[in-house]
Formats: sequence, structure tokens, C-alpha cells
Amino acid sequence: MMLSRSLRLLALAVLAASATAAQTGPVATGSVAGRVVDASTGAPVPGATVRLGGTARGAAADTDGAFRLDGVAAGQAVLLTSAVGYVGRADTLAVRVGETSHASIHLAPDTGALGEVVVRARAGALPTSLTLEGEALRERLGGTVAATLTGTPGLWQRYNGPSAAQPVVRGLAGDRVLVLEDGVPTGDVATTAPDHAVTVDPLTARRIDVVRGPAALLYSSVVLGGVVDVVREDIPLARPDRLQVSAQAQGESAVRGAGGGAEVLAPLGPLAVRAEASGRFAGDTSTPEGDLPFTDLDARTLGAGASWSHGRLRLGAAARDVRQMYGVPSTFGGVTLPGAHDGGIYVDLYRQTARVEAQAKRVGPFQSVGVDASASRFYQAEYELGGFVGTEFGQVLGSARAVGRYGREGTTRGGVGLSALSRDWAAAGSQTGTRPALQRGGAVFAYHEQPLGGSPLGALTLQAGLRFDVEQTVPRDTTSSRIASGLRLTGIRERRFAEPSGALALLAAPAGGWVVGVSGARSVRLPAVEELYSNGPHLASYAYEVGNPTLGAEVGWGAEAFARLDRPGVRAEATVYASRVDGYVRYAPLVDAATGRPVLDYRLRRYEVYQATASDARFVGAEGRLALAPAGRLSSWTLDLTAQYVRGTDAEADEPLPFIPPLHARLAVSREEIRLGVLRLNAGLALDAAARQRRVPAPPPGLIACLGAAPGSDGCPEALPGEFVPTDGRVLLGGHLGVRFGVRGAVHTVALRVENALNTAWRDPLSRIKSVAPQPGRNVTLTYRIDL
Repeated sequence: MMLSRSLRLLALAVLAASATAAQTGPVATGSVAGRVVDASTGAPVPGATVRLGGTARGAAADTDGAFRLDGVAAGQAVLLTSAVGYVGRADTLAVRVGETSHASIHLAPDTGALGEVVVRARAGALPTSLTLEGEALRERLGGTVAATLTGTPGLWQRYNGPSAAQPVVRGLAGDRVLVLEDGVPTGDVATTAPDHAVTVDPLTARRIDVVRGPAALLYSSVVLGGVVDVVREDIPLARPDRLQVSAQAQGESAVRGAGGGAEVLAPLGPLAVRAEASGRFAGDTSTPEGDLPFTDLDARTLGAGASWSHGRLRLGAAARDVRQMYGVPSTFGGVTLPGAHDGGIYVDLYRQTARVEAQAKRVGPFQSVGVDASASRFYQAEYELGGFVGTEFGQVLGSARAVGRYGREGTTRGGVGLSALSRDWAAAGSQTGTRPALQRGGAVFAYHEQPLGGSPLGALTLQAGLRFDVEQTVPRDTTSSRIASGLRLTGIRERRFAEPSGALALLAAPAGGWVVGVSGARSVRLPAVEELYSNGPHLASYAYEVGNPTLGAEVGWGAEAFARLDRPGVRAEATVYASRVDGYVRYAPLVDAATGRPVLDYRLRRYEVYQATASDARFVGAEGRLALAPAGRLSSWTLDLTAQYVRGTDAEADEPLPFIPPLHARLAVSREEIRLGVLRLNAGLALDAAARQRRVPAPPPGLIACLGAAPGSDGCPEALPGEFVPTDGRVLLGGHLGVRFGVRGAVHTVALRVENALNTAWRDPLSRIKSVAPQPGRNVTLTYRIDL
């Protein structure tokens, strides 16, 4: 109770800080625009970071090396520019009120230089969108994309063991959040079930983008959840003038594992060539209450790509091969999850992807026109104890996309395009009920950003996105099938969908470093093959899953308002949002009307039967962040406070939705740029707190009686399924230490991170195994990187 009250007060303090910071007087501002180029070749330096001295503000140079910063206080501005492989530099520039000052920045190559990168707002999207890169990415780097993003505003992870973790955005998970790799579909089946892994290792990522708001419609119709894009640049954007090599290694104590990878970028005649290799292994996860079996991992990835540029044209191709074997736990301390095998199962998978792309600059009205196409082949087998295959999944995925972009940041800009996708899905095995099916679809989309000029609230900018998707799903097997005594799945038929989605945002930039805005969106998610046609046990999700051929499109209506303050020494932002999702699809247990107990599968009478159901849902939430960097002698210190909360409700049943995160807050104190001779250090401590989560669905009365009478017998589970289990609050202590130095032309980076330093036993509200097992205990992660 005290923890919950404290977190509420902490969250209110974050949201109120923005208003308090506004008490200082208005600040006259201008803009800074320019280009970052290689001093020796004149070539652009894409991805270079230009930071405004004395603030946390920064911008990344685009593929032409161009950047822009708006709302810069008038007077003398100091621009701190850095990029990996170049000597950083500081430039002073006069900024005049209401004008744009231009800078041409020439970086000298020097592998002794290191780039400073922060978590920053993504250009062209709402301020709640962000990019994680550079030092910030290395400090947060986890074994999965979800673990790496957890703790940033609005993001959590859905946990089913350390390998089967998926990102959760504002309470939305699965295919309500689109995960991309270099802007194209990953080709795996991660979003179809919580036990499926996202087959993208962040170890060799250059950055991770999270896109929400109108700009997300360039990629997906699920605008409420948004897009997570892991950017590697498998196809190089530009030909380097020299060989560039980087390697990275990471070890984690809680999983008794390690990973490593290397990347080479080189000029080869007229080509730019990139190759990488990475691998990761782990043992059983250590928790404060003992080791969690069936959580080991063995994975490796190979990738290669090349590009050719001439004048305004660039062509490229890339390929990637991913292999993984990981465990999905189900037993801990002698207690087994409902419907699960003793111990757990193993998942063995591979994914092979090939991609081609072409880009031409200055084509008619477009600044650039890009076309890309990809094809992937995916296979996954789920092994039961004894080594036989219970379920097999196979998928062949093809996608193509063409986008024309116009304008630049700070002016009228946007993009229009079209896309197509084909998915051939198959399943087999002794314990499968998923039907094979073929999905084909396409979309047309547009995004536009329009400056509207001045107003009493400052300069206005309108952002608008529109998309129209069509999809056809054809089952290859239309026969009816038995579910339980007296129940059959019937009506299997082809389904067609045609749905629009859109978003609109209005941003204003009042004086004083403020940006405020409001947005609204119509989001669409079309039902998956499994949600329509499944009828059989799903071993790794501990349930007998039944589809619903009558499901319609899931349509969400959302609105949000935000305010952001960015001044020297102060950065604050707050967002409130609300959404209603009509036809929200989730698997709910079927209950026997006579006994009140969950219905069990007719074959083994072991698995609880869950059927895809649709009901209206509501989400409301808030996010806030306050970062303070004192002036003077304490300017290298930063106090960073974040808080976030989301509440999900089944509007028809008037009960909580399952697996919704509770109120969460994080307080971090860090010091940057500690200089010890040639060493540059940064260090920090953090408290990560979450309130208890009591808003969970009520379990069926018969299930409670069953557990109380004869747990583990007569079809009674030994523990409640995870969706019905509340969790207590917790406070975790963590910290980090980073060291950077250059030796003989090589840049070395070492990052040490400690999570759950006090080895606290806690349950994650989003974990499917929380009813039997705690989360990992103390985890010490050591990451080393070298750039040559």
C-alpha cells in the first residue's frame, strides 16, 4: 500500500514538473540547420550526432548528412558533433531570433574519437517516439529487443522466459506492435503466441527506433501500438573510404550466458560491402529462489549485404540466416503450470531472409523514391520431453514496398507509397491444431507534415497519415473439428478485409523551449490465421487454443495530448492518452456451465480450452519524464525521473484485461564525461519501482473450488493460469559504469551494468509463468566493444 501511494506521488511529481519548469520567462529562439561531411572526402556522414551544448538535445544527420534543430535559444550556440570513426568537434554559431542559421561541419577521420548519443525524439514523428542508439543502446543492451527497450517511456516486455520475450507498448502486445528489421518484416512468427521468440538479436544493432503517431502509418495500420524497427543497415547507405571493423562481446551472470558479434564494412571496387556474424548462448536462469529449468539458449546469426551507388541511384541486396534453440519453462519448485509438461519444452527454429532495394534521388516531385522487396523462409519445431515433435510451424513470407518521399525536416515534407505482402502458413506435428492458410494483402499509404506558421501558441505543424489495407485469408482445410463434448469448430471459410486507418496530430512550439500537441488515430488490426482457424493444443502456451472464424477487424480509436520542455539543464515531457478498441481479440477460457470449471480438451483432458473472443476494450494511461542537469560544476550530473501507467479494461465484461503492467517509476542519477587521463567514464545508480497489480480478471469460480479441493488431479491445475494471478510491488536497485578510450587507432568501450543488485525475489505482472516462478535475480552484464 505504501509503495503504491509513493509511486502515485512520484508519477504526479513528474507530470507536474513540466508546469513548474514553465515559471521561468519566455526564451527567444531560432533554428540551426546544416550538413555533416567527411573532411577528407566531402562525403556525407549519415548518423552523425549534432548535440546542442549544455542540453540533452540532439539530432542525427540523415543519409545526405543533413540535420536541423528548431527552438534553439538566440545567441551563441555551441554545436557538439560526433560520429564513430571521426574526431568530435565543437562549433560556435550565432543564432538569431526567428531565423535559420546554417552550419557546414567537417569531421576528420580518427578512430580515437567516440560518439555521444542519447535517447532522442525521432524526427518527423510525435515526441513520444524515440531512438535508442550509441552509448544509450550499449548501456541498456539486453539479450532481446524487448529487454533492451524495457523501462523507456511506454514500453515493457511480455515475459515467457528470457528468450521468448516480446515488446509491449502502452499495454498492447503481439501483432499490435509491429517489429521490423531495417524497415522490413522479420519473417518470424513471434507475434502469433507469447512463447515465440523475436528472432532479432540487438547485439549488432546500430539503433532501435520506436515510431508512433501518423508516421507509423508508413509501415503499419496498428498505429496505437506502433512500430519497433531494429536498424542494422545490412545494405550499406554509402561506400566507406576505408575498411571499418567493429566487434562486441557480452556476458550475463543471471543466465550464465555470453554473446558476441563482429561487423565489417568495406569498400570493394565500386561497392560498399557489409558482413556480420553473431552468436549467443545461455544456461538456466538464476532466480532468488533457485534455477529456472528450460530457459537455456543457443543462437547464431550470419548476415551480409552490399550496395552500389552512382550519381542519384543506389542499388543494394542483403541476406540473413538465423538459427535458435531455446527453452520455454513450465515447472518450478515442483509446481507445473496448467496444461504444461513437467519441466518445459524446447523450440528449435531457423529463419532465412533475402532482400533487395533500389533508391533514386530527385525523381519528379520526390526528393527520393525507394523500392524494396524481401522474401523469408521460417521453420519452428516444438519438442516435448522424449525428443519428439509436438508442433511444427512453417512460413514463407514475401513483401514489397515502394515509397516516394518529398521535402525536408522543418519544411513541407512527407511520403506516399504502396506495399504488398504474401504469407503461406503451414503447421504439422502430433499436437497441432493450427490450420494451414494463405494470406495475401496490400496497402496504400501517405504521410504529410505541413508547417502552418505562427499562432498565439507559437509555430504550428500539422502531421497527417492515411492508410488503406486489404487482405484475403484462405484456409487450406475447411472441415469442421471437435473441441469438446458437444462442441465443434464450424464455419471455416475464406475471409476478406478492407479497412482504412489514419492519424492526425497538431504540434505547437511556444516560446521557451516548449512543444505541445494533440493527436487522434484510427488503428486497425486484422485477425491472424491462428485466431480464425486454430483447434488444438499449443504446447508452449499451455493451452488448447480454438479459433473463431467470425472474428472481424479490430478497430481502435485513440487520442493523446503531450507537452515537452527542452531548455539548458532541463528536459521534461508528459503524455496522457486514451483509446477504445472495438472487437479487441484475446483468448478466454471456456467454462463448463454445469460445473463452473474450465473446459478441458477432449483428447487428453489435460489442456484448458481457450477460444479467441472479441469484445470492446478501453485503455487509459500517462507517461512522464523529468531530466535535470545542473549548471556550473555539477553540469556533468543528471537526475532522470520517469513514470508511466496504463489501465486496460474489458468494456463489455467490465473487468480488467490480463497482463497489463502496473504503475511504474524509475529514478536514475548519473554522471557523464568523467575524465581520467585518456579514459572517459560515465556512471550511475537507478531505482526501478513498480506498484502491485491487483487489476486482474477474476478466475472462474469452479477453478477456485477445483484448486482448493484437489490440485493436480482430476483435471485440476496445480496453480492458477498467469492471467488470473495478481502481483506485489517491488523496488529494484541497479547501476552502470561505462569506460571509453582510444589505443593505437582503436576505440574501446566497456559497459558494466547491474540489475536487481539486492537479489530481490519478484513476479512480473506480464509474465505468463508468474504463478510458479519469480523473475531473474541479480544480473551483472559486461559488454565490450571495439571499433577499428
